[in-house]
Amino acid sequence: MSRIAQRKKLPNGLADIFTDSYARDWFFKVPEAFADSLDVSLTINGGSCGTCYSFEAGDVFYDDVRAYLLDWAAAQKAARFCVRVLEAAPSSIVVEEEASGDSAKPSKVKKIMDGDLVFEIRDLRDAQGAAVKVSTNQFEFARFLRGGKISLLGRGEVSAEGLLAK
Repeated sequence: MSRIAQRKKLPNGLADIFTDSYARDWFFKVPEAFADSLDVSLTINGGSCGTCYSFEAGDVFYDDVRAYLLDWAAAQKAARFCVRVLEAAPSSIVVEEEASGDSAKPSKVKKIMDGDLVFEIRDLRDAQGAAVKVSTNQFEFARFLRGGKISLLGRGEVSAEGLLAK
């Protein structure tokens, strides 16, 4: 499945997405360092963002900012969830020609082809709990980071906690 590639203007640049260096109001606290992965770019007039995501294997995210700042023992007590990307192919933009109504000449449309992504989620407060692997795509993974829920075939919308339920 592909989506139409669109960009949203960010008059205030990164400040429209990030507060105190982390994505504002997201379930997982995504650091500003991931602006490129989130398809956020700066321009002379502020910035823009799209949805052509490019997370990579090895990327790690926590649900609490303190996990990024504290030593590991303290971080495990502060955060509940840890997500690590295991495999990832970036999304890409492709140009397709589409018929536009009665016009004889097709128009060119930029679409996003979402790359596949596999991540694991772990409950840091459950020492015996194993990580759970989830296969998805870049777009759904970004939605998961934002809201803490993911759509899974046959299971519908599942929360981070639901992924780890035994």
